[in-house]
Amino acid sequence: MRKIVYIHRANFEKRPPVISCVLNLLDIGCEVVLVTTGITEELQNKVVSKGGEVICVDYVMHKSPFELIRNTFNYRKDIQKVLKSYNRNEVMLWVEGNYTITSLFDIFTKFEYVLQIQENDFERHKLPFVNLKRILQNAKLIYMPEYNRAWLYKIKFELDKLPLIMPNKAYLMPSGDEFSDLERKHSEKVKLLKEKKNIIYQGLLCKERDLKPFLRAFADNSTYNIVLIGKDYGVLDEYKQIIPTLIHFDYLPYPDYFIVTKYGDIGIVTYEPDNINTVYCAPNKLYEYSYFGIPLIGNDIPGLSYPINTYKMGVIVDITNELSIQDAVCKIEVNYQDYKSNATRFYNDCDNQKVLNSVLEIL
Repeated sequence: MRKIVYIHRANFEKRPPVISCVLNLLDIGCEVVLVTTGITEELQNKVVSKGGEVICVDYVMHKSPFELIRNTFNYRKDIQKVLKSYNRNEVMLWVEGNYTITSLFDIFTKFEYVLQIQENDFERHKLPFVNLKRILQNAKLIYMPEYNRAWLYKIKFELDKLPLIMPNKAYLMPSGDEFSDLERKHSEKVKLLKEKKNIIYQGLLCKERDLKPFLRAFADNSTYNIVLIGKDYGVLDEYKQIIPTLIHFDYLPYPDYFIVTKYGDIGIVTYEPDNINTVYCAPNKLYEYSYFGIPLIGNDIPGLSYPINTYKMGVIVDITNELSIQDAVCKIEVNYQDYKSNATRFYNDCDNQKVLNSVLEIL
């Protein structure tokens, strides 16, 4: 069996789908060398304890088009140095992320490879000298996290086969002992969250994920804390004008943010339907919420309405109508245990190790 050299141009701890994929590959018996641009000691130890190897290379984020090209070529040189120690017959490359794919371009002619594509955003990362169509068509396998995104890629790049669907299900969920440690570490947060029920949102606070319709609907609520978890990109002050008492926790690293998720009673998930990538979203928070059996309220886009309605694990709302959002809370409260058990079923029905077994056939 060939070794997998898994390459992604990002910090490992900031990419839950990458964490999940690498650890699942190790669990099904693959030999994996992770080539990353950053990793925490905790996660490095986790990979190594499962038999994996970790190699870190540098990548400096660009501030201009010139820096993008320069830094891309420097990154590519570092990857070439890593790959020089491997015979092409001994390894299979596994390349994650559109930005990583465009960084490596001609390296793909020297090895067989698998692609893991998370976003429908090649236009943001493309370089004029990179033949993306050829790279995708020559891949041994392509994995994507969402069915509609896979079809879009199949048509756009004239692929022979539909990419395999590997949902963004989290792998490393904290255990009972870890939660006890987290409760002690974040005792003040826990005390605050225990005062009331909690409607939570976790993710970036930005215009592309507009929470104002939800906050207006909850403005007169006294039953729930409104809890936001995530880095603010210029919208928090506006949100606090709507609900001055809302609770905001800034960016919390893995696994710390799960101590907040654990105390959620209802979870919000929303994306602005202004591009294909958000309309066919594939949020890992669906699986993080559902791990705790948290019923969901989401806006009406295909990437949310299909899983939420299919599993009856929440309510899809019209975000232009405050009553629609308020009614959703009432519906969930009346049938809370049903929604909760359906959310848990959604989480348990996803088996990414089964999806990844297809790679064993080509190693």
